[in-house]
Amino acid sequence: MEPRSMGDALCSAHRFCLVPQQDPSDIPRTESYLTTRSGSRPTPTTLYRLTDVGDFHNAIREKYLDMEGFETWECTVGDCPAVLIQGHIETERTKWSGRVSKIIDQEVSARNTTAAAVLLIRAERGVTWALSYGMGFFLLEQAHIDPGFGQRVAIRAADSENLNSLTRKTMDDRAKVDRSSIPSGAQLRGFGIGGFGELVTRLVATAEIPGLSIGKSFKLRGADALSVPLAQNPTELLSDLAAIEDVLAKPAIKELEILEHLVAIKKSSDTATKLDALLAGALVDPANSSISVAWPHEHVDENGTPDSFVIKGNGPRMIRPGIPGLEDIIGVIAQKGVLHSLERVKIQLFSDADAETAISTDIALRKWVAFETILDGKRYFLHNGTWYLMDSDYANHLAKRVQEIFDRQWDVELPHWPEDSGENECHEKDYNAIAAKACGGLLLDRKLIYTRQNRRGFEACDILTPDGTLVHVKNIDSSAPASHLFAQGHNSAHTLMSDSEARDKLRALVTKAGGDPELVKSKPPAVVFGIARRKRKPLSAESLYSFSQVTLVRTVDELDARGIKVFVAPIENGPTRA
Repeated sequence: MEPRSMGDALCSAHRFCLVPQQDPSDIPRTESYLTTRSGSRPTPTTLYRLTDVGDFHNAIREKYLDMEGFETWECTVGDCPAVLIQGHIETERTKWSGRVSKIIDQEVSARNTTAAAVLLIRAERGVTWALSYGMGFFLLEQAHIDPGFGQRVAIRAADSENLNSLTRKTMDDRAKVDRSSIPSGAQLRGFGIGGFGELVTRLVATAEIPGLSIGKSFKLRGADALSVPLAQNPTELLSDLAAIEDVLAKPAIKELEILEHLVAIKKSSDTATKLDALLAGALVDPANSSISVAWPHEHVDENGTPDSFVIKGNGPRMIRPGIPGLEDIIGVIAQKGVLHSLERVKIQLFSDADAETAISTDIALRKWVAFETILDGKRYFLHNGTWYLMDSDYANHLAKRVQEIFDRQWDVELPHWPEDSGENECHEKDYNAIAAKACGGLLLDRKLIYTRQNRRGFEACDILTPDGTLVHVKNIDSSAPASHLFAQGHNSAHTLMSDSEARDKLRALVTKAGGDPELVKSKPPAVVFGIARRKRKPLSAESLYSFSQVTLVRTVDELDARGIKVFVAPIENGPTRA
């Protein structure tokens, strides 16, 4: 919550400028009054913690340093150097002016004027703070903002019994973002938090910080920024900032530490820059095996089944069959401009072989890359173009859960996948035919079901076994990663349970294939993921990428809760077909 007016904000800023570095005769007359006021109560203020700033000017976007209507004042807060940047942002003409002009047949030219200010303070311990007023956050250079700072404070200072609101994103095929509020306050479990792959990005709660001038509990809002009551005189303000820095040195509150297990890294931060350098090196290193294909779920129609794709921004438009593989991605990356290629080159998916029916937008190449690495002893992974930090305890707990799933034994054994020999290549469709025959099931590969709820069609399964189990098969060496397969299995089972038309259409497909339509129940008894790795050792729990692990656990937990068993069946590589 910001101060009620820009005037109030700037007055507060002026109070801090006790030693203006300018000729005294140039100081506005109001300055004398403002510097002598004291005893004001702490005011809710938006606070950012900055990193790697150096010169104060580095923390401000360059265009605002030279923009007409903005001023930069060098000053001090107590004995700490400071800089105030203040001014206003004015639009040339509002977008709605033109629409109104057409309606009334007269020229309307309205403008928006927005006040903005940022007070930068170099406090003790070398920490640079930014106090934002009005639209001041627009002025800050994003690369220097300490990502998640406000949330880290909240996790260490909030009353775990009195949480009011949180914003979270689920890292699965839905990429759902929601904000939940309980005005009266509740524990974390009251918000339904606790599953894998849930990223909390904002927390509102009652909190108390020892040493803060307000001297009592208050409402705290934490994300990248921290909304917190701060004193309005220099000495107490610096004391408040020191108290907040002290909080960061404390361990997270036990009941809230789960919120720190998975953290998004700001794209323009110093950490992201270092991670991007590691990514670029891995992409041009032929010996590096840590790169894989990702599947940008939220950019692809969940009901579409790609039959072709087009790579744009890298020469003539050429239609390619299937879905992008690692070779396709590596092949269009410029060796001397890797990161630029990841942003410039794009891929679009189509449901037909002629690339006429699009089922995705143009998706930047970066979102198709899966990569994990270690930086400064911490584990990071790239998902949907964004870097994430994964706590080691969280990673270990996730790996243990995935191993438990792999240890489940399905009572049917899928046959080995025949090796390729010359022109005798065993594609996925060939293997599905072999596997369907081996387990006495029906081959339903690429047979799409269209309903009013699924107009683009979905694939129920590759193989339907004699007991009605849905088997999904994928070779993850040459196509989309395992996370895509898990998402398909989840969507198929959910659709068949919730859509009677889909079940009727599946029964018709089963009948046409010579099977018993009674195999299609109100819910499938089990879902099986048959996964091959043709070019490497058979799949194991350890070989799954972190995001694929998250997707698998979320899929299993949701289907288990609905009474549907889930199995992972790694497919062994076998001898050449006769």
